[in-house]
Amino acid sequence: MNRKLRMLLAAGAVCTVAAGFGTVAQAEGSTFTYAISSDPGANTNPITSSDRFGLMTSNLVYSPLFKINGTECEWYLATGYELSNDDRTYTFTLRDDVTWSDGEQFNADDVIFTIEQIMDPDNASEMYGNFVTAEGPVEIEKVDDFTVSFTFPKASPAHLEAFAYEVYIIPEHKFADVEDYDTYAFSEPTVTTGAYIMTEYSAGSYLKFEKNENYFRQEPSIDTIVLRIITSNDTAMLAIQSGEVDAWPTTPAYLEQIDLEASNLTSYAFNQGRIGYMEVNTTKIPDVKVRQAIFYALNKDELATATYLSTDNYDNVYTFLPPNNGYYDDSESEKYETDVEKAKALLAEAGAEGLTVNIGYCSSDTTQETWAVLMQQQLAQAGITAELNPMESAAYYNELENPDKPFDLYFGGYIMGSDPQTYADLFKTGSTFNYTGNENAEIDRLFDEGIATFDTEERAVIYKELQKVIQDDAIFYPIASNSYIVLFNNRVQGIEECGLVPIYTLGDAAFLTLAE
Repeated sequence: MNRKLRMLLAAGAVCTVAAGFGTVAQAEGSTFTYAISSDPGANTNPITSSDRFGLMTSNLVYSPLFKINGTECEWYLATGYELSNDDRTYTFTLRDDVTWSDGEQFNADDVIFTIEQIMDPDNASEMYGNFVTAEGPVEIEKVDDFTVSFTFPKASPAHLEAFAYEVYIIPEHKFADVEDYDTYAFSEPTVTTGAYIMTEYSAGSYLKFEKNENYFRQEPSIDTIVLRIITSNDTAMLAIQSGEVDAWPTTPAYLEQIDLEASNLTSYAFNQGRIGYMEVNTTKIPDVKVRQAIFYALNKDELATATYLSTDNYDNVYTFLPPNNGYYDDSESEKYETDVEKAKALLAEAGAEGLTVNIGYCSSDTTQETWAVLMQQQLAQAGITAELNPMESAAYYNELENPDKPFDLYFGGYIMGSDPQTYADLFKTGSTFNYTGNENAEIDRLFDEGIATFDTEERAVIYKELQKVIQDDAIFYPIASNSYIVLFNNRVQGIEECGLVPIYTLGDAAFLTLAE
C-alpha cells in the first residue's frame, strides 16, 4: 500500500471545512447514499488512484484477481493459482465467463495490460514495487486466453500479496490509448467487471454509480449508489441522523453524541489492522538511551483513551505489527510501561538532562493534536521540554520525507498487508519510507531471513525476534490499533454478506440490500 495513504489513514485526519450536500439527480429505483469526507477527484483509474475514497471507487467499479480475507484467498477474476517448484512462478487460471460492461470478453490480455501499466515507471503507480523488485522486474507470460503466469526473479512468500492489494484489472480496449494516467479524467460511464458502473461525477459534491446487471458474482440488489462528499463532520452527523445519507464513517467522539435508536441507526466497528504511532527521528536523537527514556515517560493508555475513548474502540498494541496479524507476538518485546524515574535515570546516563524535543504533527488532525499536547505534558514529568510544531496537512506529510525535517518526534500510521515483509520499507536501512533514518543491521538481517523461507513456524520465530529488536531500538512507539466505525441506517441490510473491510469499507456492495 502506498505510504501517503498509510500516513493519512493512520493519522485519522478530520477535515472541518463545511460543505452543503449538493444536488444529486436521483435515478428511479433504490438508492444507497454513503457520506465521504473528501473528494477523490475525476481520476477513475486504479493505476494511480491512492486515497481512501479513490480506492473505494476502484473497489465499486473494478474487480481484482482475488482478495485475501485473513489467510484465505477470495477469488474474483481468477479461480486459483499454481506455484512452481522453485517458488518463483505464479500461474493464475482466469474465469472464462466474465464480460466487461460494454460486452467485450475479459481475458488474460486485460490482466497483462494492467500489470504492465503498473510496472511502467512513467506511470508512477504506487504498486510499482509489487512487481519490480531490487532483483528485477517480474516476467509475464500469456499461457492462453485464460491462463497467465508471473515469474519473480527471487522467491518470496510475500509475492502473492502483490496481486491482492490495490491491483484492480482494467480493460485494455478502453485504456490502451491513455498516455497519462494522472490526467485521465471521468468523461463517460466506466467500463467495468465490478458490481457498479460510475455514471456521474460532480466535483466537490458526489460520485454516482449504477448497478452492473452483468456482474459475474451476482446482480446487485441496489440500483444506485451515491458517494456524497460532506467535508464537515458536524454536517455529516446531521445528514445521517435525518436520513439524508444511509452510511457514514465516524469517530468515537461523534458516536457518543448520537441517539442511535432514535435515529434508526446501527454502529458497526471493525479492526482494519491499522496502527497509529509516534516515530523518532534518529538523525536528531541518535542515542538509544534517550529514545528509550522518551518512551518510558509516555503513557500509552492515556493517549489511546483520549482519542478513542474506550477499549471497545481500539486494541492495545506493543509492536510494529497489528495485534490481529498472524505473526504478532509481543511476549519478549519491551512494552515501555510508564516509568518516569527510569526515564530520568536513562537521561542522566546519556548526559541528556534538560532535553528539549520538537514534536511535529498535522494541524488539521484532531487525533494528532491531542496526542501532541498530551505527550508534551507527559514528557514534562520526566524533565523533557516538548515544543509543538503543527503544520498544514500537505506540508506536514511532505516534510516527513525530508531527511532534514525539523521534527524529533512525529505521528503517522499505516494499514499494511498481512505479510510482515510489507513493513520492511518502513524499517530497513536506506529504504524509501524509513523516515526515522535509522540504521540497524539486525533489523535488516531479520527482514531478509523472514522472506528467505516459506515455513510459517520458522517465520514466526524470526518475526518474534524482529518485533523485539525494533522495540529495543526505540524508534517506533505504537499507540493503538483502533477500529473503523461506520454508522448505517437500519434500512440497509446485507452488511455481513457485503463485508466491512480495510480501506474500501464495503467488501462487495452487490450484496447490500435496502428494506422497504
